[in-house]
Amino acid sequence: IFGANFTGATAVKFGGTNATSFTVVDANTITAVVGAGASGQISVTTPLGTVNSATSFSLIPLTTINSSYCNNTLSALNTGIVCNSISGSQMYRFKVISDGIERTFETATNSFRLTDLVGSANYGKVYSVNVSVKFNDVWGGYGATCIVNTPTTPPLTKIKSTQCGV
Repeated sequence: IFGANFTGATAVKFGGTNATSFTVVDANTITAVVGAGASGQISVTTPLGTVNSATSFSLIPLTTINSSYCNNTLSALNTGIVCNSISGSQMYRFKVISDGIERTFETATNSFRLTDLVGSANYGKVYSVNVSVKFNDVWGGYGATCIVNTPTTPPLTKIKSTQCGV
């Protein structure tokens, strides 16, 4: 938090919710840990009084890929990969890295498939996947990385005799 006359600050609030903790770095800077579910104006109380921010603050929650996909092999290249849903989110951005190449896919839903990516996906590869959410027109940070493996080979297919005209 940047401002002036923060020396001796006794309280920091985000939308009326007390900061979990805060440190006055210097007279013009405070670092604070935001309390869960906080949004609204930022207020700082010092011996000189309480001042409120001119604009509102919104906490953009992090989301992660559901753990059942992590460190596992997908059943197929087009298997849906799902992240935890965030209420009120506008979009999800999945970031995928393999062989040093980063690609992203944006969607309004909390899932995607590796085959949705430009350039698709390949068999026998390891993919690092994480996700960010868009909240109030602002993209948040990426959640924890999930390692996803693809099957080593395509599934075998069989032709039924009834399909051969026999």
